[in-house]
Amino acid sequence: MNNKQSHDPFKPLDNVISITQNDLEKGKEQANDPNWQPIVPAPCEPVKADNASMMWIYRTKDGNPFNAVLRKEWTDKETGKKHKVTPPYTYGKLRKNQDSNWVEGWHIKGAVGLRPPYNLDQIAKRPDAIILIVEGEKTADAASKIFPDLVVTTSQMGAGNAHHTNWRGLVNRDVIIWQDHDEAGRRYVKELIKLLFDACVKSIRIVNIRDKKGFPNKWDLADVLPLHLNVSKEEKQSFYDEWLRDNRVILKPCDEVFKKYERYQVSDGELIYYKPRRKKKDKNGAELDELEDAENPIPFKGGEADIISVSTAIDIKGRVKTIDQNGYSLIIGFADSDGDYKDITLPLSKVADKKELEKTLMERGCIVHKVDFLINFLKLQNYKMPSFTLNDRIGWNKDKDGRTAFVLPSKEIIGDANIFSKEYDNQSLFIKKGFLHSWRKEIGQYLAKNHNFCFACSIGFAGILLEPLKIDTGAVFNFVGDSGSGKSTLLRTAASIFANPKDNIRSWKGTAGGLEGMALLYNHRSLYMDEIHQADIKTIDFASYDLPNGASKNRLTQSIELRAFKSWLLHTTSAGERTLKERLAEYNMKPEAGQLVRFIDIPVETNTGYKALNYIPNGFKTAKDVVKHLNVAVKDHYGTPSRAFIGFIAEKINNGDDAYFEDLTKRINNLVEIWQEGQAIGEQRERVLSAFAQVAIAGEEATEQGLTGWEAGDATKAAKDCLDRATELRGNKTENAEEIAILENVRDFIQKYGDSRFASLHGSSDENRQDDPTSKITNKVGYYTEHGKDREKEYLVFTNQLEDIGKYNEKIVARVLKKNGFLNVEDKRFKRQVRVNGGRPWFYPIKQSILSYGNTTD
Repeated sequence: MNNKQSHDPFKPLDNVISITQNDLEKGKEQANDPNWQPIVPAPCEPVKADNASMMWIYRTKDGNPFNAVLRKEWTDKETGKKHKVTPPYTYGKLRKNQDSNWVEGWHIKGAVGLRPPYNLDQIAKRPDAIILIVEGEKTADAASKIFPDLVVTTSQMGAGNAHHTNWRGLVNRDVIIWQDHDEAGRRYVKELIKLLFDACVKSIRIVNIRDKKGFPNKWDLADVLPLHLNVSKEEKQSFYDEWLRDNRVILKPCDEVFKKYERYQVSDGELIYYKPRRKKKDKNGAELDELEDAENPIPFKGGEADIISVSTAIDIKGRVKTIDQNGYSLIIGFADSDGDYKDITLPLSKVADKKELEKTLMERGCIVHKVDFLINFLKLQNYKMPSFTLNDRIGWNKDKDGRTAFVLPSKEIIGDANIFSKEYDNQSLFIKKGFLHSWRKEIGQYLAKNHNFCFACSIGFAGILLEPLKIDTGAVFNFVGDSGSGKSTLLRTAASIFANPKDNIRSWKGTAGGLEGMALLYNHRSLYMDEIHQADIKTIDFASYDLPNGASKNRLTQSIELRAFKSWLLHTTSAGERTLKERLAEYNMKPEAGQLVRFIDIPVETNTGYKALNYIPNGFKTAKDVVKHLNVAVKDHYGTPSRAFIGFIAEKINNGDDAYFEDLTKRINNLVEIWQEGQAIGEQRERVLSAFAQVAIAGEEATEQGLTGWEAGDATKAAKDCLDRATELRGNKTENAEEIAILENVRDFIQKYGDSRFASLHGSSDENRQDDPTSKITNKVGYYTEHGKDREKEYLVFTNQLEDIGKYNEKIVARVLKKNGFLNVEDKRFKRQVRVNGGRPWFYPIKQSILSYGNTTD
């Protein structure tokens, strides 16, 4: 009887049995039902029942109907509560009892054995498409419209029945799992991971949903987006595409583990050990007929065994080793106490230490019952398994094949490389929250015309680009202003591109060694520092030299061995009420030129009257309202812009797009040339311009990729405004900072020691000068003479003293003095011979006008 039925499958039928609520909830175990004979594939298409709201057809790989799932919805008239049922609908022969006639057709009954996944025919037709697995057919249809390039599938009969689906059709396919926003969804993912790896899929990724604020429980892709996200119709596709990219990889376990060591197995979410039951022995060691006691004795391999619960179920994924081949770890996977599946590295050294092993696993949510048995299990891992490169630093890393990826302290790996991350402390400090879309709308769009904020965020993007652009040093950008000027809000906003600002803005208070550790933690990004007034002199010295230079100081261990050299490469975004010059003055010191080009002070207050702001965006009445909004927004939206930018750059690197990075470098150099305004500038000034230009171009590139909510040119304008304020604070637009320092050093030395370190020479010409016989000067550095009516002095400096006076190399000091017209010599000379006391020594003759350099009150 191959009829196409049009009856209501939810109501009693003439000559067909009545379907009760109990029948609706069944559908799993049909194999032993003598009154049901399913016929699959079905010989005809099913027809949706009149009172069923939906019907989904499951097909074979050839497109024939296998069976279907119906959905009926109703509201209880008394309670108003909504109900739904989704029973299986299968073609076959059904009878009420053995005395009844068989009725062939579509019935509310389940198929026997494993069912195909939804859209199996599309999976077969599109062998190169990525597979997206969701929970439920309604969600699958909605997801197919959102992601037409993917094949979307699911399993029958809800989240708890994934094991009733034959997933073998997904062999060697890339799979993404989109988890529902509830506990059942987490359990579904946990079960799916094992089933999919058993089906030999190529890879598994899980879309992240747990850090998305404001989604109701049980939300899925078939539901409307929450209103608070403010996603327009035109933005929906890019919003979902962004979300799909927010996924993490689950590594494939080594199946050989449990094949080779049969006494260790996984059962009901636990790693168990089948301990052989041996015969008891008497006090003399003789065997008795009685077996050892056992809590859970079962037959095992021709004998008996006791089942020992060892730990949470553990999968062995592979082995990792460092680039230098000196460190080895295992990669293990498990579902933690919250049901979230994770892969972690377990250093082999910890396997040898019971307490360390137990502590490490328990801290990460893996429950250990019998640590001795677990150690034995882990020590068995001596066979061939997948090998990964363990990152040797946070930031950009390369695997053994030269592929590049970026490793974050949260263990996220961004980029297509065979790298696995070490375990880092406080991983939760570096997680993300919300969507890039939300960051742009709630934060980014308000920063575009507010130059301090736009520039500070661009510093973070610039830190990511330092290594790819082969820039070998970073810079410290220190925003200076009074209390209440908006510096703290500025830092929080800038830090939000990477992680939670509350956990990632650090204090300058501490040791240089502690700052060194933070530099390693924020490598290839931006370090955010507050309260520069709390730094001691050693920290200030480190911050203005070693931190931007990216190198640790050489130190010895207690055994008189040189400590391992540490390096980093980053920018630092700082805030405080004092400049570097003011801080050094507290220690009776002056900044050197090298410090001034590495540690750049930027006055935070603009000339608009809005303190750190340039303008008040639409929708706000006062600057205070803008600051308040940003301080609230950064609590819920952070970490997404940087990850998107890193992913884009990693793809460019791995695609070998050298032309892209060459173009960025040209854009930076062109901007420096524009900012020079046709004036000749020194090397130090050019270095400052390059730092600001690099930040500007990084911000422009992030904008071009749609990450910021700014318009083209905004980041460049912001950088130029900040540069102009920094230049105005410094007081010179074109001079080399090194030259400034040299001239100031010579000026200050002569002002301070003109009479006490220089002796007077008598005579009217270089041919007959005599030392003053009454002079009692010690530590003499030279002589002075006086000329003309105004008695203008000339300071004759011994050649071996010029370096001490200028605090730079002798030749450099001489060249700077001559370039600026402070040496009284002929055109091509730097020194002059003067007859003194019968001899003709060489001197550097410095004009008295040096004392007027910089107006002397600087």
